[in-house]
Amino acid sequence: MKRQRTYYYDYDRHTYRQNRTGRSYAKAVARQQKDQLKHWKLTAVILIVVCILTIAFAMILTTSETRADEQAEVKSYVSYEIQAGDTLWSIASDIYSSQSDIKRCVAEIKMINGISEDLIHAGCHIIVPQIDSAMV
Repeated sequence: MKRQRTYYYDYDRHTYRQNRTGRSYAKAVARQQKDQLKHWKLTAVILIVVCILTIAFAMILTTSETRADEQAEVKSYVSYEIQAGDTLWSIASDIYSSQSDIKRCVAEIKMINGISEDLIHAGCHIIVPQIDSAMV
């Protein structure tokens, strides 16, 4: 009796090929699916590792920039009496000149004094940072 030939689909070559190993078509497809799954798992692991390394590298860069900023200016804190017409922004602009520094200073004043909103009242005292230019 003549042996029946079995065929399987070769996804790499996009053709049907004769199964020379004697495995059935179903077994060949199952093997190929298993190989594809291994490939996808390996790809996923590599992508995750690359993402983790990218995040770690970004954190290292931002930490070193923050340390450089902290070393560039030495701060002390003083009590400030709020005058009529003062805003957090105007108080911060008296301390810093650049927009990003003013935004950071407003956030710092709010954090130090436990202020959750931008509303401040004349006559109240708040703690504000002051740059010691003699020590820089």
